Amino acid sequence: MDHTMKTIRNTKRRIETRPAPKTPETADLGALKESLLRERLEAATTPALKAQYRWAADEAAALAFVTPWPSFFFPALFAEKADAAREQVARQERIRGRIPRPGALTEGVGA
Repeated sequence: MDHTMKTIRNTKRRIETRPAPKTPETADLGALKESLLRERLEAATTPALKAQYRWAADEAAALAFVTPWPSFFFPALFAEKADAAREQVARQERIRGRIPRPGALTEGVGA
């Protein structure tokens, strides 16, 4: 039996990435995304919530883009993801309120 080892060469290939071509569908989706995101950002009260809304808009746009009618699906996807983001931020704020900050327990000691 031949126990020779085959060597696999790792070769790095240069892959050129180009931005997706602008089509009427992507332009419409982009404008719709910005419009709905702007509404949510104006109502947001914290930087954390604003960041989560931006993430939700990007994810909803990516999901909508692979559907046959991105502009039709995006509003519902974004609303669902933005609502989930708002709930997550609220939950995180409640948890942070329950857990004392580092050093908060020792601030009153020895004073």
